Amino acid sequence: MAFREGSTREAREQEMAAGQTSVIEQEITNRLGGGCIESALDQLVDDKLREVNSVKIITDLNRVAESLGVKRVVMQPLPCDGYLRPLDDSGYEIGISSSAPKTRQRFSFAHELAHAIIHQLVPETRSFANRNVFLPPGHESEERLCDRIAARLLMPREHFEQQLESVPFGLQCIEDLAGRFGVSLSAAAIRIKEIKKIDFAFMFADEAVVRNKRAISVRRMIVDFRYGRLGLRSGDVFQGEGDVRFDVDSREGEGSVWVKITNIRRLLRVYWRPVSSSQQMGWKLIFSKSQITNEFASKKETARKNRLA
Repeated sequence: MAFREGSTREAREQEMAAGQTSVIEQEITNRLGGGCIESALDQLVDDKLREVNSVKIITDLNRVAESLGVKRVVMQPLPCDGYLRPLDDSGYEIGISSSAPKTRQRFSFAHELAHAIIHQLVPETRSFANRNVFLPPGHESEERLCDRIAARLLMPREHFEQQLESVPFGLQCIEDLAGRFGVSLSAAAIRIKEIKKIDFAFMFADEAVVRNKRAISVRRMIVDFRYGRLGLRSGDVFQGEGDVRFDVDSREGEGSVWVKITNIRRLLRVYWRPVSSSQQMGWKLIFSKSQITNEFASKKETARKNRLA
């Protein structure tokens, strides 16, 4: 299943207070002593990792699988990323797509194990006949819940926080963490946002030209600002103004750029690095809230208006 951006701890607490969590989330929190769903998921995964003695940077998923009664893991061509099949003897079979990238296979493995972890805590969910009871329409599905558990299995909070503090935030930080924990750039970026509460947007982009002006074409939007402030999708084109030139032969760097977000022009900090994919040159881009002073931002805006005058 696709890895999607998880809700922040504050948002999940608000949802719990407003009664907007799903029945399965309420069951999980109740059986773990109450509190918000994010804390409950942290506890659920931490308890499982301690149980199997796998409190390491790289989680031993096979050991977790054994503790959950997984009898076999089958790599085969599939129309989906993976599946969990309950067996008659209360065990499981897990299937993983053999054509998926290694990081995708590992995440899918953790995702299917997350289903089994939920089944172990809330046995009623193991029966498909009870599925609609625990997943009422309009609420977050078990699939997304399992994505959040999978992220915790692969990137345990304590180890991830320690590694995150050891490197400055930026493109290199995301790449380093993805490599250390054996996950995709998307998974690492989302986990960083969840744990460190940094609001940023991360994308792969290409050069474009709009009305004879340099622009940026989104190849793949990985993480958006909280509340989807950029609101960009693959194929969208946008222009920015500032001290940044996105040249094909440009090296890694950073600067400031004005970007229109929901019809409001904002000064953002941007980090970029050229990347070659399938013989196509482009960039990895991270936009973050600008650390530039208001005085400097005002000067940039004044200079822009003078140029247009």
